[in-house]
Amino acid sequence: MLGTETDHNDDSRREEIVFGTTIDWEENRGGLERIGPLSDHMDHGIDTDTFAKLIEGGYVDPEETQNGGPTMQELLEFGDFAEAESEAVIVEYTGYMISPDRPDSRITITGIKLAMDGASRPIPDEIQDEFLDRFRKADEFTVDDDDNFARAWWD
Repeated sequence: MLGTETDHNDDSRREEIVFGTTIDWEENRGGLERIGPLSDHMDHGIDTDTFAKLIEGGYVDPEETQNGGPTMQELLEFGDFAEAESEAVIVEYTGYMISPDRPDSRITITGIKLAMDGASRPIPDEIQDEFLDRFRKADEFTVDDDDNFARAWWD
């Protein structure tokens, strides 16, 4: 686990990268802060550039998986692929950050969401097909009826 092998997860810079601020972990219940709309510090997930910064900075282990899901590197690579295929696709990652005070301190991404900039446009077929091929076995998997929203989440 990355948090026990390096000092990176004791670094408040990881909080600034994700939330734009530092976290008062003494006030935080249980030492877990969600990354995404359920967070007290943000109303959306992180984008591909932010996810890449976390991996490059050593804050996320690229080989880590969430309960049988793809590796963190595979999630990032899919986001890069989707954004390269269409400038209109919006890729968002959700997950959680564990306090540096805990021995299991880390950042884990548990979900990926695709949407289109302009909700009436469908996700391009090539992106949607790749999303289905890679992530259909997620614990929760959704592609909306109009094909302009897709989500995969691992418990």
